Amino acid sequence: MDKQSRLELVKASELAYQAGEYSKVVEQLTELIVYEENPEHYYRRSLSYLQLNEGDLAFKDLNHIVDLEPENTFWLACRAYVHDKLGRVDAAVEDYER
Repeated sequence: MDKQSRLELVKASELAYQAGEYSKVVEQLTELIVYEENPEHYYRRSLSYLQLNEGDLAFKDLNHIVDLEPENTFWLACRAYVHDKLGRVDAAVEDYER
């Protein structure tokens, strides 16, 4: 997939998210991730998973992002939020304290 096609898919996924078409967002971002391992794609897909009540899948994406960028406190805070939503309070606190 060329760069222009990837940019169009990013825009389409943003519009789908705004329209509440979260399954479509997941599909589009999954396709993008095949071509570029961009933490933003994983993050936006995790948000869609949360909207679809798929917390474990959201956590998996955020965990992958933290593995890619372990010093990025924003990703840690996002993962902590998902830990909390999944009832993993101790793990959430641990991420917040990092």
